[in-house]
Amino acid sequence: MLPHFMLAGLTEAFSAVALMEFLTVKMPEHMRAVAGAIFFLSSSIASYICTLLINVIDSVTRKEGRSWLGDKDLNKNRLSNIFSQ
Repeated sequence: MLPHFMLAGLTEAFSAVALMEFLTVKMPEHMRAVAGAIFFLSSSIASYICTLLINVIDSVTRKEGRSWLGDKDLNKNRLSNIFSQ
């Protein structure tokens, strides 16, 4: 999973830098702060939607009181248990 996360992180970093560069260069002077705020606001909204989606999927797919994300006991939460199901 490490290569996947590294690639996803690099993609996010490069796209965020490119978008911020576009917003600071192409926007009018008085709109630059607003454009940056909208960028970070959209990023935070996407994070909240992702969290909501994971919680909904977890509540729908819960079997016998067990979650696919694991229990609150950290000894039972192993990555091999999540991907073997």
